[in-house]
Amino acid sequence: MQNNVVRILTFLHLLQKHTDEKHPLTRKELTELMEEKGFSLNRKTLYEYVKQLSDVGYPIVVKKSGDYGYYLINTPFSFAQAKLLVDAVQTSRVLEKDTSVQLISNIASLMSQYESAQLKRKLYMSERPKTFNKNIYDLIDKIHGAIQDNRQLSFRYFDWTLNHRNEKEKCYRHDGKEYIVSPYSLVWAEDSYYMVAHYPEYEGLSNFRVDRMDLLVVLKSKRVSLSLATNQVDFNLAKYSQRLFSMFVGKVNEVVLLVDEDLLSVMIDRFSNHATYTRKNNKIEVKVSIEVSPPFLAWVFQFKNKVKILAPDSLQKMFVEHVESVLKQY
Repeated sequence: MQNNVVRILTFLHLLQKHTDEKHPLTRKELTELMEEKGFSLNRKTLYEYVKQLSDVGYPIVVKKSGDYGYYLINTPFSFAQAKLLVDAVQTSRVLEKDTSVQLISNIASLMSQYESAQLKRKLYMSERPKTFNKNIYDLIDKIHGAIQDNRQLSFRYFDWTLNHRNEKEKCYRHDGKEYIVSPYSLVWAEDSYYMVAHYPEYEGLSNFRVDRMDLLVVLKSKRVSLSLATNQVDFNLAKYSQRLFSMFVGKVNEVVLLVDEDLLSVMIDRFSNHATYTRKNNKIEVKVSIEVSPPFLAWVFQFKNKVKILAPDSLQKMFVEHVESVLKQY
């Protein structure tokens, strides 16, 4: 019995490793591979294995054109999906280099040897910046756990600085004192993971870059409820995340922009259906609720004379002051 189990598992492993839609194996080829592993494989046994494995959920396909061939649809995603995942991992700033390499290898291991070889060619690392935090997995796992278990978190929060030898080192905020917060959500934005949480020293919600945390501990104390932290019974975290720019918290404003028609796609990419769009001759009026912050002003500035702030007046004044402060440097 044990030998039969090993035999069929060996057969399954060979299908997983050596076959895909473009590379089916004939009965002769499968027989040769099984013999290399020390097992025989006749026609009857082949049909029996294919049926047994199919019956328990392994999608084995019989290709009937030309020589009969067999292959296993052996991953939870297609090669195109796997390539998309690899590209996302490789370009993600939140993952440090070694973690990215390991993740890509793990994804490739789920594919056939032919698809795996193509994916592993992408193990070069781009010149995009990567985080230096090697504990990102552990941090994300603990934050998820705290949210699920309704617990508070403590951690230290840091920025990067250069010492007298021009070496990068951590510079802790609040003189290295621990932050104790009530976490509510993890948000992927601007190529980084942010934890949305309530920190008692600040009003409302705060956003913390996960890769700038260390010494994170899940506490026994219960979280402050989201409604209490925001003073809103039906606070919408999804809307909150959408209206932020670079995860900077600011004052919520109903903003009206007048933009050139060729920027409509850019506006829709940024605001989606959270804004209203109205044609004004050859321009587009965009009305949207956002949290005004320096990153928003910089975002508007990049479009030069193609975007004009129509309202509110206070935001127009803030933008003019922003531009004038930049000009003073030149």
